Amino acid sequence: MEHFDKSSNEYLSNGHFLINEEEFMSVYTFKNTHGLEPNSNKINGDEGQEIIASGVRYHSCTPDFGNFDKVFIYPINDLENYFNV
Repeated sequence: MEHFDKSSNEYLSNGHFLINEEEFMSVYTFKNTHGLEPNSNKINGDEGQEIIASGVRYHSCTPDFGNFDKVFIYPINDLENYFNV
C-alpha cells in the first residue's frame, strides 16, 4: 500500500488519484461525485472496511481537509461495483 497526498504526481483532486493509469477515489469523494447519501464519516468508514474485507486493492492518502491524517482510496471500478453505480 502506497501513501499519496496533494503533492503527489498522481493527485487529481481531493481523494482522487491516478495511480499507474488507474483512477482511485476515497469513499467520500466517490459519493460526492455520484450524489450518494448518506455520506458521513462513520458510514463511509464502515463501508471502506467492508470494501477492504472483500479483497479490493487500496492505498492511503492524506485528505486536503478534515480531521483525518489518512483515508483509504480504492479503484473506481471496485467502488462502482460496491455501490451499484
